Amino acid sequence: MCARCAVDAPSFEEARAVYVNDGELRELLLSFKYAGALHLAGTFAGMMAEAVRENRHWFGGRECLLVPVPMHRLKLVRRGYNQAEELAVLLGKELGWAVSRVLKRLPDRMPQASLAREQRLRHARKIYAVHESRLKRRPVRGRDILLVDDVFTTGATADACSRLLLRAGASSVCVLTLARTHHAWHG
Repeated sequence: MCARCAVDAPSFEEARAVYVNDGELRELLLSFKYAGALHLAGTFAGMMAEAVRENRHWFGGRECLLVPVPMHRLKLVRRGYNQAEELAVLLGKELGWAVSRVLKRLPDRMPQASLAREQRLRHARKIYAVHESRLKRRPVRGRDILLVDDVFTTGATADACSRLLLRAGASSVCVLTLARTHHAWHG
């Protein structure tokens, strides 16, 4: 455990990223996330699935329920897709694991990317919630959850979402992203 986590432990058990977000991958991820390069989703999800299969010790070797980090519905309408959801759905197909969209993003005008780490941690806890009607259709109680996102930066989003899933009854929450930044919160 890193020194930061020893002082301010995250609510998730483990966070894994397949790559560091730099160079060509960073450019491809930016295209995927902001420029409509949805065709990259299959390749990225395949890379994530391969990493999970090759590292059976990750996430305690358990089969998990995949939960994508949500995007606010207005942003989803503008962008046309949620990159985390695209990754989770395709990763689920690759691994044979179910996907649940039990989290939602609440309205907010302040992008997480514009905030410093401590601000992100406080802010992220206010902008996510459990989608109660979806929780009834696909309960998380007693399940091992794998939270899926594209990039792990400070861990604020992962921590906030993990707290909600644990409160909803999840047995455990781990995090998988395609990439992490150099200054990511190591858990």
